Amino acid sequence: MKAAILLALALLATGCNEPAEQALRAQGYKSFQLGGPVLLSCGRDDSSATSREFTAVRQDGTQVSGVVCCGLVFKGCTVRF
Repeated sequence: MKAAILLALALLATGCNEPAEQALRAQGYKSFQLGGPVLLSCGRDDSSATSREFTAVRQDGTQVSGVVCCGLVFKGCTVRF
């Protein structure tokens, strides 16, 4: 139980920059900039404490902005607009 609490605190402190970057790269976005945490922008299965706003460039050159929502343990990241 203590290990799970420590893991959750570590994830909250570091955010989800690396998983968010991986999710954006996997979907083909380029030149992305990650912002700070965003509250109330994700589904109930996502942890809003590890959500990050972003701006990026699509493969067709269009600039977009949205939120990358990352689950704490078993759920990956979801890109939302």
